[in-house]
Amino acid sequence: MNSELISADVVIIGAGPAGMAAAASASRAGASVIVVESGSRLGGNAVRSNGYLAFVDSDAAARDAFVADARAAYRQAADEYGLVWDEPAIRQFAAASATTYRILTRRGVRFSRRVPRPEHSVDRIQAVVDPVMFGRAYAPDFAQTAVRTEFGVRAERLIVEEGRIAGVIAHRIEGGMPLTVRARRAVVLATGGYQAGHRLRARYQSFASAQSSYFGTPDCRGDGHVMGSIVGGDLVNMAYLPPTVLAASTVVENAIAVNSVGARFHDETGPFADRVAALRQQDQRRAWYLLDEQVARSQAHLIEQMPQPPTRVTNVAELVAILQVPAERLTATIGEWNNFLASTAISDPQFGRTALPQGRRALGEHLLAVPMVEGVNISCGGFRTTTRMQVIDVFGAMIPGLYAAGDTTAGLNAAAGMVGLHISGAFTQGRIAGHAAAAARPDISDYGNLLATPPTCTRLATAGADRVTPASSGHR
Repeated sequence: MNSELISADVVIIGAGPAGMAAAASASRAGASVIVVESGSRLGGNAVRSNGYLAFVDSDAAARDAFVADARAAYRQAADEYGLVWDEPAIRQFAAASATTYRILTRRGVRFSRRVPRPEHSVDRIQAVVDPVMFGRAYAPDFAQTAVRTEFGVRAERLIVEEGRIAGVIAHRIEGGMPLTVRARRAVVLATGGYQAGHRLRARYQSFASAQSSYFGTPDCRGDGHVMGSIVGGDLVNMAYLPPTVLAASTVVENAIAVNSVGARFHDETGPFADRVAALRQQDQRRAWYLLDEQVARSQAHLIEQMPQPPTRVTNVAELVAILQVPAERLTATIGEWNNFLASTAISDPQFGRTALPQGRRALGEHLLAVPMVEGVNISCGGFRTTTRMQVIDVFGAMIPGLYAAGDTTAGLNAAAGMVGLHISGAFTQGRIAGHAAAAARPDISDYGNLLATPPTCTRLATAGADRVTPASSGHR
């Protein structure tokens, strides 16, 4: 079968948040761009998300407070996973995310409110009104002649010529036609995470953990991780796939969780690790999220993605019969929750929950019950990079012509215990990676050897890896 050949200055693999931002940034820097995407639309996992994005205010005190919170989240996770800490990546996000917020709002993405979270010492998370807008926000960039998008194309391996990444070998999913995509300047890996890649996960997790349920697009297979590792990219933190109870945060905010005796048993909106621990303590791990039917209809697209189908009832008695829980206790639990919502109290007296249903809407008679299931939403391992998002190899040197952003990288994701970093971080890093890739010069060696420094991300970045000031990394 003959192979189709196309080329551009910059080739971007993936059209999620990181890929969209990279394409916009690279094209605005004057580069021609080809985006290869295995799915059929822009936006990746982000358009199916709950739309919580964290942003850091631009003053120094706010940035320092964010770094402190990130370090605390990292240390908590490192007790279990053993992680690499990358402070330059954390500080880069702290400095650049405010620009990301301005870009998104200028592009029409609307945020409705700030969401309090226990992992954040201040309210940094903004809730997106409609996550579908992520794709629409960048559609004008993809309509330009400088940006060509190839949907339904799966990348297979990177092309290496004279020690430099020069493109990617791929194929069209429908029909299997081989496709060679040449990059005159650089390739950006923006393929997302590997939470749907159960075979890849099995290299880093136990077999049982690697087969756990996943909530999101099946395209997050870790293709970029595999391709980049084959050419020497240094993957770290790959065992860090934090378990969670599979439900979008906006669904959980409007719900309470009840166990097999009809009682609440934790702060439903607390840290993910606490939710998992609470579910594991229940008899046979049986528990359900209860939502008001009217609210549930507005979140149908999120509920449909949950691992087990919901049960709909028209009254509590019907729910008792289906779930086989004590009627008196369940009735009392719902009444106690509704009485709290009708009060002026800020936190619920039982578990201290402060993230409440919008408008403090009570549970009515028409209810929806969704089984609680443990699984994974996100993966947090990826490549070490410089602050220009250039991939670092296993010997501590930059790989010429190869950049990465979003969930193919590990630096920011070491603090993934803080909600809101994945999508916001992908937009931020993608912007930086696209600008750097557009400026890459194949006729000038950018192979900087960093072997003289100890092999940790923090020391690498401070001892000689490229830096980029956020203001010069794309949009202004």
